[in-house]
Amino acid sequence: MKPYNSGERVKITTDQNDERQTDGGCIEIQTKRKESEPVSGTIIRGLAAVENVSISEVNPLYEQIDTDALDRLFSHAKHFHTDVAVEFSIDEYTVTVTCDDTV
Repeated sequence: MKPYNSGERVKITTDQNDERQTDGGCIEIQTKRKESEPVSGTIIRGLAAVENVSISEVNPLYEQIDTDALDRLFSHAKHFHTDVAVEFSIDEYTVTVTCDDTV
């Protein structure tokens, strides 16, 4: 059995023009979930970082995805030591959430 890493990671990418672009022509940030933070909170922090705004200025995530279902999915995966990955789009961003160190 492989070791389980309980730290969910969120990667947010966009291909909009920005001086922060990587060699692949896109902006990419990665953030790790804080201990008491739901995965949806990590996504909001990541979106705020990539948009360079405060968390309160990010459009409500629950208007675009079911945040309760996402949080329950990752809570369940953590409880049962199961790897899971979810990828979805929000506006011009691609959000990838994983519960292991691979992205």
